Amino acid sequence: MADVQSNIHVNIDTSDALASLKLLQRQISAFHTQMAKSGTAAAAVSANQAQNLMNAINATGQFQASMRQVTTSTEHFTESLERNKLTSREYFRYTGAATKLLVDCLSLNLKH
Repeated sequence: MADVQSNIHVNIDTSDALASLKLLQRQISAFHTQMAKSGTAAAAVSANQAQNLMNAINATGQFQASMRQVTTSTEHFTESLERNKLTSREYFRYTGAATKLLVDCLSLNLKH
């Protein structure tokens, strides 16, 4: 078998492509920053509107309104796991409910 030696030279100017990629990276970064700021601003406006509504309801004197934190059982389970404050009974209750939900979902899929 004969030895083959080849030299391939490719001369491509990639400076424009690199500049465009860097510009795109800056634009994406600015977009993410703006999204984070607008999300925070929207949350502040929403909280302010909720507080104003509660104050207006309380101002009538006919009702007493207050804010409460609502958590789902999933959030409670996660919080208990993170704090290591989950009893064996609670653990089995949550896993049993999750298993029942999974079985129900699977049986619905099998019927269709």
